[in-house]
Amino acid sequence: MFYRKFHLFKVFQIFCITFLLGYQSGITDDQPSIQYLFPMPGSTHHPKETVIIVRFRNLAPDGIANFDDCIALRGGVSDSYPGATVISTDARTLIFKPDNDFQFGDSVTVRISPVKLGASHCCLDTTFHFIIGFESVSSMNEDVNTTWNASAAIATELQDPAVINGISIPSDFPWADITINDNPDPGYIFISHFDGSFYNIIMDNTGAPVWYRKTRAFGADFKVQSNGLITVRTLRGYSPAGFIAMDNTYTIVDTFYAPPGYTMNNHDILLLDNGHYLCIADDYRRMDLSEIVEGGHPDAYVKGNSVAEMDAGDNPVSIWRCWDYFTDITDAEHLDLTTRQIDYVHMNAVALDLDGNILISSRQLSEITKINRETGDIIWRLGGANSQFEWTNDTDGISYQHDIRALGEGTYTVFDNGNYHNPPYSRALEFVVDTSSGTATRIWEYRESDRFSRFGGNVQRLPNGNTLINWAMPEYPKPIEVRPDGSKAFEMDFVNPSDCYRIFRFPWEGRAASPYLSVESGIHWITLLYNKFGDPNVQYYRIYGGARPHPDEIMATSTNPFIHLSDLTNHSRYYFRVTAVDRQGMESAFSNEASIRIQFTEPGENLVSNGDFSQGHQDWTWNVSDAQASRVITDVGELHFQIEAAGTETWQIQAIQTNIPLIKDNVYRFEYDAYAASGRTVEFEVVRDGDPAINYSQMGSTWLGPSPQHFTHEFVMDHPSESEARIVLNAGGSEADVFIDNISLMEISSDAPGTTELRTQQFLLKQNCPNPFNPVTTIHYTIAERSEVTLSILNVRGELVSQPVNRIHTPGRYNQLLDASNLASGIYVFVLDVRSLQGRRLFRKSKKMTILK
Repeated sequence: MFYRKFHLFKVFQIFCITFLLGYQSGITDDQPSIQYLFPMPGSTHHPKETVIIVRFRNLAPDGIANFDDCIALRGGVSDSYPGATVISTDARTLIFKPDNDFQFGDSVTVRISPVKLGASHCCLDTTFHFIIGFESVSSMNEDVNTTWNASAAIATELQDPAVINGISIPSDFPWADITINDNPDPGYIFISHFDGSFYNIIMDNTGAPVWYRKTRAFGADFKVQSNGLITVRTLRGYSPAGFIAMDNTYTIVDTFYAPPGYTMNNHDILLLDNGHYLCIADDYRRMDLSEIVEGGHPDAYVKGNSVAEMDAGDNPVSIWRCWDYFTDITDAEHLDLTTRQIDYVHMNAVALDLDGNILISSRQLSEITKINRETGDIIWRLGGANSQFEWTNDTDGISYQHDIRALGEGTYTVFDNGNYHNPPYSRALEFVVDTSSGTATRIWEYRESDRFSRFGGNVQRLPNGNTLINWAMPEYPKPIEVRPDGSKAFEMDFVNPSDCYRIFRFPWEGRAASPYLSVESGIHWITLLYNKFGDPNVQYYRIYGGARPHPDEIMATSTNPFIHLSDLTNHSRYYFRVTAVDRQGMESAFSNEASIRIQFTEPGENLVSNGDFSQGHQDWTWNVSDAQASRVITDVGELHFQIEAAGTETWQIQAIQTNIPLIKDNVYRFEYDAYAASGRTVEFEVVRDGDPAINYSQMGSTWLGPSPQHFTHEFVMDHPSESEARIVLNAGGSEADVFIDNISLMEISSDAPGTTELRTQQFLLKQNCPNPFNPVTTIHYTIAERSEVTLSILNVRGELVSQPVNRIHTPGRYNQLLDASNLASGIYVFVLDVRSLQGRRLFRKSKKMTILK
């Protein structure tokens, strides 16, 4: 019954739209009518920030006599909604912006009644209504704030950073492994790295970086737009989260956001020639799915997607909502509709066809949709439950596809993930759509029998006629470049495997307007790395530093693109900026500002400040979300969580300390005293201060009883070094008060009892020692299970120069002597590859080393 009612309502919507848009008989071409209207008449669940959008046929905004009040709103909750009408930068579209948000649940009536200049009455008088959602459901997973800035890493040995083509390289930089380089397209590779460290990188065909930026969150969809600007998704430093654009000086020149009431989706953005941009926007609603599917949740959170065209002033000129056109949620055939949180459409690409209309890819529907950019009408649907085409020269069609792109004359490429092919496989697919015959014909594909990428991936047709394919998954090369005959011109992977959302090639010439600065911390020093990318005229750098933000005092100068600093006050925060001085003596603008808390430590030194709470709450922050609790220091100096309303999750009541340095491969001991008013669990962890919040300490829940108890946990830091991790004490989810004291976290000396056993429980690769060296060094690694092991030495171009180990190992710690007498001075990468013969575990790690002769 619900299904029939739903579709009767949809028929009514279509009738209203047909009437309002002027398609009914009697409307002539010279009479004003509505070409585009938002919200769709009769539609529901709109956000409280909704705007009204209208575009007329044969009536320009400057031809309306009553421009200021040609759009009027009334509501059932509020008699009127005053606001302002503005004209989009396209000079065709009107946007009415209410002065205040709508009321939840309100039914809003809109009257559109323009009067043409020189006329005495309305030339068009239209009334419709739409409904505001009953509550705000902003997101199932909120964006996490991250700064687009330098973040600090830790170096375990004092050594100069690698410098390639004049560019200094951070210690955790993701090295490329080029396995095929056979006359590929000369464009630079634009790639995002996600595996513990987040980098956006422009690199050449040798894998050498031309530009990079490290962030504290994944910067997706990193590419060059048709106007020459680089765009990238950013989660931090901007509110709300959106995309940023940089010019060829790597200066941020623009920002892009979703329409009011929506959140920006990270999958795709397209800048248009008229200054507008197309983006994917998300909105969420609560639905009773028990009336639609058996076992459906009566209060499900369902995520939907919209395509918005925004003008140069960030005003929406059109919003195409999935809810208005993809009306049957069961069309998502492979989606479990009985769960509480549902990603219904998962729109993952937006593009313009060569006729100017919009293309979208909807993963969960296995559908490519073409949309009339002027009216919002669907032109055609390919794939999934509502496909209007039969596939020819192909038996599988598309399944959970990604990255639709138009080549012209009805020809398209797509990365077909193939999740529900039988068996699953992925491919680059080129096909032609013929609307007259109702066919979609495969004309080219590239696949490898063992490759199945369950998410991500993309296909790009290059200027030289080759095709760039990104397989996305950590276990596969990314990218490859194939010729039309299927032969490979290029193949690359990261030395340390990582998934990659999209990868592109573009011709590019850039010269930074100012240096880019990052900072690394060692045991007794910090290292600043700075690069004025693409500028060959730098003579030297000026390093500004101090204890306050925006330092203007020169601390040092250097002709190298890095400097080591050691004469600094421990446990203090420093701020740094850098400028470049050219051969004519001209000084550049300041770099980004990087700050770091100096944490020079020795094994056995407590990394926690005020862990006994003798200084009250100093160095600890308090976070309570959807709960009620307070913190007090007891008479005996314990931190007391006084809990009134616990919330439903442990993280809803937190005490946090940041700026905790952890060095990769080192062993740490985490200790504390704790008890509770009555039996309950808590979560005390050492985690990454960013997205994703990696649990470095590898700890789960801890049971507390009413008797004080001392807890000790040891762990190996098996992620990239981190200078600003955090300790989190999670005490939500139970109303039993919690007491904690004497918190300590310290590095354990490598020869301390028990560390050998702890290290051999996992695979590890240590830095070679000594480094730099001439000509002999030792590489230390640990094997956790009986495994096939190879240790390879690569040059900076990713070419294999030596393989000192290739044999089966039993569990244990190994020291491999390396004699580099036959190798030239320079930077090399050593790679440990492990395939377990017991648990099918795979391990691959790399580190760089320097030969100095």
